[in-house]
Formats: sequence, C-alpha cells, structure tokens
Amino acid sequence: MLRPFRFFRLDATDRRFFTAAFISMLAVRAALLFWPVQRVILSTDSVRLPWLDRNAGKLGQRRVAKRIRQAAVLCGGSSTCLSEAIAARFLLARAGFTSELRIGVKKTGGRFEAHAWLECPDNIVIGNPSPEGKQYSRLPSFGRFCA
Repeated sequence: MLRPFRFFRLDATDRRFFTAAFISMLAVRAALLFWPVQRVILSTDSVRLPWLDRNAGKLGQRRVAKRIRQAAVLCGGSSTCLSEAIAARFLLARAGFTSELRIGVKKTGGRFEAHAWLECPDNIVIGNPSPEGKQYSRLPSFGRFCA
C-alpha cells in the first residue's frame, strides 16, 4: 500500500497515475455491480483523460501495474482480479501500451471458478494465470466478445 507521506515523494506523473488508478478501481468496481463485463470494458475504451494522457508515456508497464496494485489495496478487500485487470487495461491504454484481458475458468468438484489477468505482448502485467498452483483453462481473447 502507498502510505500518505510516500505519495508526496512521488513525481507528478506517478501521483497522477496513482490518483487515476484509485479512481479507476472505484469506478470499475461500481460499474461491475450494475453492468456486464463487456459493457464496462467498452465504456473504459471511450473515456479520455487529457490531464493524464499528455504525460502517460513517461511511465512503463511495471510502474502503471504497481500503481494499480497499490490502489487496489487502498480500495479495500472487495477488489477482484477482474476489476484490477480492467482498471489496469484502461490505464495502460492511456499510457500507450496494448494489453489483453485474459479470463480462465476451472470446475472443481462441481464448483465453478474464474480468474482474470492482464497480458502485454511481452509479459503478464496484472495477475497470474495459475495462482496458488491452480490451472485455469484460458478462454478465447476477450476482445472478440467486445467487438
């Protein structure tokens, strides 16, 4: 978690991204309560943040992901892998990076489980495709469902 006094030690771009990450996490979590996942993703694709976009290129993928994880902790215990992945996808797009939301599913003993993570072309940025050693069957690219 980002402690308040550390927030002010960050440069202006990092502070903007952390603030945007926090707001994005809250907005995505609220939107997922009322809208289907596809609509939430399409809605985030259309949002522009001019105050963030002009300096977005200064941050790398890892720093954006770090700010999202810090914001998720600050938002509280109800943050999910899906909300983190969608918010990270939104911010990475503002920073000029392409990413792909991945969803995996698993059925164990009659119980259905799902997990989400975010991949950039060269690495996994948010989440883990097999957390706690669980193996999820990856669904087709999520972009195909939103087109």
